[in-house]
Amino acid sequence: MDIKNDLPILLTQIQFEDDYEGDMTTRRAIIWTLSFTMKLNFYGPVSKQGIINRVVANTFRNVDLTNQLQSISVSGTNNTANAILAGNVNYVNSFTDF
Repeated sequence: MDIKNDLPILLTQIQFEDDYEGDMTTRRAIIWTLSFTMKLNFYGPVSKQGIINRVVANTFRNVDLTNQLQSISVSGTNNTANAILAGNVNYVNSFTDF
């Protein structure tokens, strides 16, 4: 993919902890906690795929997907690469209400 990105790393928080009790011969622990945020992009695997010939979208009345409202299907015919580039694609729409 040959993508080159600058990834900003932001220092968001600094915490200091000093665990020292006792005289100078006692062990002392100084702990610094640094929190960072890194902004990045995730990319999926790259593979060769064919042309999308059919798309189906189902809509529902409820957020728990129990009462289907409508199904919309769009299919393309003559979906060759040359036909798509030339704009010569025919679409068939199908709407089903429930």
